[in-house]
Amino acid sequence: MAGGRIEPSLRYRIYAVPIVLSQIYFGRPYDYTGYPRVESAFVNSTLSIDELIARVWSVPDPKVGDLFFILADDKGTVDFTRLAFHFFGVKESSLYYMYFTILLVSCLLYVASYFADARRLALLLLLCLAFYATMPAFLAFPPGLNVLDVHAFGMLSIVAFLHILVAATDSHSTRPRQLLATLAQAFIMVFVYHSRASSITQAVGVVAGFPLILFFLHRRDRPPVESPRVLERVFGPQYVRRMVPAAIVLVAFSLLPVYQRLVYHPDYFGRRATLNHIVYHNLLIGLQWNSFLRDRYTLGSGDLGAAHAVDLYLETRTNKHPGRHGWAAENLNSITTQLPFDWVEYEEAARELYFTIWKEQPKQCLLTILYYHPIDVFDVFRLQMGYIPRANFDQQYAYNPFRPFQLLMLIAATVLCSIARRAIRPIDALIALVALGSSLLVPVLVYAGNFIVLAEAFVLAGLVAYAVLGVLLSRLIAHTFPRLRGASVLLTA
Repeated sequence: MAGGRIEPSLRYRIYAVPIVLSQIYFGRPYDYTGYPRVESAFVNSTLSIDELIARVWSVPDPKVGDLFFILADDKGTVDFTRLAFHFFGVKESSLYYMYFTILLVSCLLYVASYFADARRLALLLLLCLAFYATMPAFLAFPPGLNVLDVHAFGMLSIVAFLHILVAATDSHSTRPRQLLATLAQAFIMVFVYHSRASSITQAVGVVAGFPLILFFLHRRDRPPVESPRVLERVFGPQYVRRMVPAAIVLVAFSLLPVYQRLVYHPDYFGRRATLNHIVYHNLLIGLQWNSFLRDRYTLGSGDLGAAHAVDLYLETRTNKHPGRHGWAAENLNSITTQLPFDWVEYEEAARELYFTIWKEQPKQCLLTILYYHPIDVFDVFRLQMGYIPRANFDQQYAYNPFRPFQLLMLIAATVLCSIARRAIRPIDALIALVALGSSLLVPVLVYAGNFIVLAEAFVLAGLVAYAVLGVLLSRLIAHTFPRLRGASVLLTA
């Protein structure tokens, strides 16, 4: 933190901003590399990003030396920062303007697609209320967390994700206006995935959620004469056309590797750096939640513990690193120092150790995923809601989606939808549950640990709560005021 403010994620300081400044100030090609002398000016400094940007012109001979790479992380923050500086100027505040501009564009695309549909607009309103309920939790533990933190970057594409899922309920989803909006939302999802690989779970949610949503829709609208075709009996007529939005998302995600091959520096496809954030290193950290596995395989704690475990595995169970004691643990800081450390080799060694643990202790590994990690997620929710005492926890910022303002807005939206004969339906709650389930995949399969990893899940948990309450309130209104029940008010899934 500089000047009493909450600094953006360290990744902006050590990766994105130096690389973008290398491009726009010193002519570096757009290949996700930068000049080390520019990057070194941003490391180990207490100055703010704006102060460092002002001083970057004083860097002597910035182009001298080798190139700076993003060695073991996602690269999309470079795109985000480049867009921010292009549209709003070369300053730290531009990152925030860009973030909320993308979020606003995503909301406008949703509204443009469903501006005549009160129920679907209400679902977007409920999501915005869930965002509003989650924001204070970023400040619960001083000095607070930054919404730009890449761990929470999946929040930026939640509206796009919701839009795609809602499209499964739209019989007109292949009309030009809807298709254009779907394409744009799919682009936003891929853009966010490029910055944070864990948001791939949103694409997984689309793939798994579409058949489920269509199945429940067909159960509600099942015709009296069953189709002879099996898939039509399960998902309803014209199910192929209804799957088009999901297909667009899959195609968009599949094009990212093509983009990487065309734009990335060639060394990203060698041994020098990884294409994305390292995966198996984090999976090893996740196993640390199981005390049995932690002790048996000396997994320790955090990044350094995982690196020590990899070193021990290589030294005692393989002959790959004779005489190189502490190879992994001593080179973790190569992400900033650019030491000649083979991150691809490290990831391969971490993968070997991870699957060795699974092979030798399958029950304990399953116990970790099915028990310890869900308990961890539950504890993080309890902590942020103020149910687990912490000395530095600020109670006024506790997560509480049921504050009076949110409840009043929920009631107003539900009543207006019922008056418009477009009551909130169980299928809307199912869409929210699909979105929440996808956001919990990484915390359960890998680990949660703290709020910032679960920020997306907090938003979607609020959406689920509001959608369920909206369904119940809609039923109450329909039973209390029968004249509001019309052909368009379908209160069953």
